Amino acid sequence: MPLTTAERRKQNQLNAQHSKGPTSDEGKAKASQNALKHGFTAKVLTLPGENPDVIQAQADAWHEATQPEGHNEESLVDQLALATLRLERLARAEAAILAAQTVEAKTQWDCEQQRKLVKYSQQLQHDPALSLIELESFGAGARWLLDRWVELEAAFDMYNGWNNFSLIKQAIRLYGFDPDQLLYRSVDGYELAVCAVCCLPEDYKWRSTATKFLDTQMPPLWQGLTDVTGYPVEEARAGVRQKMAARIAELAALVKHFDAAEQTLRETAPDRAMVPADTGQNRLLIRYIKSTESSFDRTLKTLAKLQSERQKAAEKEAKEASREAANVGLPNEAEWVGKTRSKRIHVGSCVTINKVKYEVLETSDGNLFLCPWVEAPEPTVLGVVAAPEEGV
Repeated sequence: MPLTTAERRKQNQLNAQHSKGPTSDEGKAKASQNALKHGFTAKVLTLPGENPDVIQAQADAWHEATQPEGHNEESLVDQLALATLRLERLARAEAAILAAQTVEAKTQWDCEQQRKLVKYSQQLQHDPALSLIELESFGAGARWLLDRWVELEAAFDMYNGWNNFSLIKQAIRLYGFDPDQLLYRSVDGYELAVCAVCCLPEDYKWRSTATKFLDTQMPPLWQGLTDVTGYPVEEARAGVRQKMAARIAELAALVKHFDAAEQTLRETAPDRAMVPADTGQNRLLIRYIKSTESSFDRTLKTLAKLQSERQKAAEKEAKEASREAANVGLPNEAEWVGKTRSKRIHVGSCVTINKVKYEVLETSDGNLFLCPWVEAPEPTVLGVVAAPEEGV
């Protein structure tokens, strides 16, 4: 009888009590890394293969350079140290990816040429015109076309004609036309087909089939002719050979051009591989780099703002303490004050700061050395005392 949901949950809880996980230190250390995938956003200080002393030294250097005070600033400095660690890990990952790309660059270039060749040579069967354009755009494709025409030329010379109708259709495709859609499409393709058919003997078994094919694919320019296979044999063979020779010469020149140009492209492939390829892994890497850099910038700005506010508050507190000390200072107790631009103040002058009078005791490089002004007492009036009339 199957268990209900509540019974199954209870049974799972009982089974879980028998599992205590790893017990050795080595097993616990491995289990602690179970959720670690790439380490780019790891909350741990170190990853396998990293030196914890070096990482701790970097964190200490950040604390030494920024001198944080309070929990908020210390937390921000810890985040800066972790962001720096992540950027270093990402830099190592990027370097490893680029190193692999440069090592495999030439091989990948060759494979890409072969992939293009397979793709566009297969396309020749259903879209000869587009396939011909693509194949003639790179060395491997042009070389493949040249080899096919050389094979057709050898087959033609062996029997003074293509003794198989499939070879005629293949030649039409390599010429850039669809043999089943010559009507209203191409006179050149139809003319090649006519010349190829005229090369066949009159009693050849495929001659009638080829003639019917030409009748169904006849372009308007040829309509009205009584016999589409009226070319003399030698004239037809000369026409086919002329067209084949022209195509072979064109393709040979194209292959020679690509042999020189693509040799340079292949040799410089490692240089081009210094840019990360457009792959899922590289897009993830770039996204993590940008995210970590943004986090680093925000944290650094926040830390600078907190420290600036703390410094301003300390300066304000010091000014207030200095002002209070000046107000309650003892007479003749001097103190330094800020610079002045006035040239009329000299030793002995009286200046007023915050409604409090000070006497200038000394000037030095524009600085004033002051003490609170003390009013002099009223002068004593001295007079002559009259002599007493009687002696003592």
